[in-house]
Amino acid sequence: MDAATDLRVMVPMDEKHQDGKVEVADGIVLTAEQKRRRRARSIAIALALVALVLLLYAVTVVKIGPEIFRRPL
Repeated sequence: MDAATDLRVMVPMDEKHQDGKVEVADGIVLTAEQKRRRRARSIAIALALVALVLLLYAVTVVKIGPEIFRRPL
């Protein structure tokens, strides 16, 4: 077996024709509701990450102290 045959076995959606072109199936198609929920979930994760970064920044500033803002650059 060569690499192309192995790949075809691992990805059954691909069909290789005699002319060498590969046809890929559409796969899973999400509904509008699923897309909306995925977007909402992604936004919630992004906001949670921003909140975590801000929290870690605030804790760092508190631990180092306000002198960090008064140091010479």
